[in-house]
Amino acid sequence: MKHLSIRVAWHDNGWNGTVCKEPTNNSYCLQLPRIYESKNNIEEEKIAGKSWADMTEDQLPPCKAEGAAFMSPYKWQRIFRHPYKFSKETPHSKLLDTPVEVSPYSTFSVPFNWMLGRSQQNLEEQYPSLPADDKAPFNTSWVYGEHRQREILNIFFKSIQENHSLVFFYTKSGNPIDENCRRLLIGVG
Repeated sequence: MKHLSIRVAWHDNGWNGTVCKEPTNNSYCLQLPRIYESKNNIEEEKIAGKSWADMTEDQLPPCKAEGAAFMSPYKWQRIFRHPYKFSKETPHSKLLDTPVEVSPYSTFSVPFNWMLGRSQQNLEEQYPSLPADDKAPFNTSWVYGEHRQREILNIFFKSIQENHSLVFFYTKSGNPIDENCRRLLIGVG
């Protein structure tokens, strides 16, 4: 049996599936690149406190990709766009956007370390039957090949047991509780 740790962005209203009450004052979420690269304080202030369940994908704040609604009592929808879709030279360019309904009190888990290229030698020592990775036609830090990705995810998640495995939610450094704390545990389920 395995447990999970899931990083979430800091939220000023209990990760309850709303836009922060004061998005401009939540500088802590800027610790995560996927947020600071697309954060728009002016637009977020217009929808401050609004439920994600009542918003379209284009209205959702960038923390949608960082678990900031894991305590939402309402279902909401997120659209996934493959990160390799940007290049017309890859098979990924033909992938369609995928809408996913997020159940109440749910979020997504990604085994980041397992999917990093720099972790592959260690994984191969533990799991020698992993399929070889395909060479990406661009620079990336991540595993590229579909078959290897699928097998890594299968191995990782097969040890998670419903009603037995624990999930530890944490936020990174730069939180209002202790700005020097590299990881702050904010919940266990």
